[in-house]
Amino acid sequence: MIDPFRDLWTSHAVGPRRHTRKEFDHPDLGTLAYDFESLHLPDDEMIRSLTQV
Repeated sequence: MIDPFRDLWTSHAVGPRRHTRKEFDHPDLGTLAYDFESLHLPDDEMIRSLTQV
């Protein structure tokens, strides 16, 4: 049996994204864009700060 999700997942590199921009189309306000910065603490990968600009 072929698992399309598994094949798709293994075909690309996955890694942390430190900076991301997300855009949403709001019906009344138009396009809303948010920039995110993810700040990882070096001693603990489970704790991080996410800043919305």
